[in-house]
Amino acid sequence: MGVYIKHVHFGRDDMRPKLKNYRIEMGMTQRQVAECLGVSVRMYQHIESGTRNGKVELWDKLSDLFVVPSKELRKPHREEWHPRKPR
Repeated sequence: MGVYIKHVHFGRDDMRPKLKNYRIEMGMTQRQVAECLGVSVRMYQHIESGTRNGKVELWDKLSDLFVVPSKELRKPHREEWHPRKPR
């Protein structure tokens, strides 16, 4: 039996597909989300595309808007298990 380690891919790009998916599931446009957040459409587009992060407060608002725990929004969307190399 081998030993496996979990490798988590995490970064801005990992959260962004979740934002788009939740927005689409809610039937909202980027403009509607931006209005709810109190930011410009362009700012929200930057956040969703991963070119800007946005403040923690903004992520809290996204969590409330999409009715998803903030931990879930920030959780990596890809996890892989790899065999651990022998030492």
